[in-house]
Amino acid sequence: MRVKDKNFELYIDRATIANRIDELARQISSDYAGKDLLALIVLKGGMFFGVELLTKLSIPCDIETIRLSSYGSQMTSSGVVKTIMGLQGEVANRNVLIIEDIVDTGKTIKTLHELLTEKGVASIAVAALTLKHEVYKGTIPLPYIGFRIPNKFVIGFGLDYDQHGRTLPDIYQLAE
Repeated sequence: MRVKDKNFELYIDRATIANRIDELARQISSDYAGKDLLALIVLKGGMFFGVELLTKLSIPCDIETIRLSSYGSQMTSSGVVKTIMGLQGEVANRNVLIIEDIVDTGKTIKTLHELLTEKGVASIAVAALTLKHEVYKGTIPLPYIGFRIPNKFVIGFGLDYDQHGRTLPDIYQLAE
């Protein structure tokens, strides 16, 4: 499959993604049963995973969004996390579940974790569709990971290449 000027090949199909999201939803529902949960979706990519995950939860939760960027139009993280759209709602004393499309170096999660801690949240956990475990440099626990992937460039299911490929229903990797 060609997206912009690059060739991609199927990496994780939609059925596999759906099954893993079901498993994560059961785990999160169990872990947060009886607790006040606030799902914080990191836009834009996290919304695809977030919507699928949240519709599968068997517990109530509130939803908030934030938009951060560390990639821009590049294929690798710039290392600088910019806030494009900040938090709109109150998060103090809430159990916050950060929902991300991908965690690579961990700088975005670290920045978000610091922001939420400053705002006095009760707890923070991370649910990410993908984790580039080979390059993750963070110390923040990541209890809800969909797929541990090698350090390859991927698109689809929210993940993009310069804003292209996000709406693909499967995950594709850059062809060698």
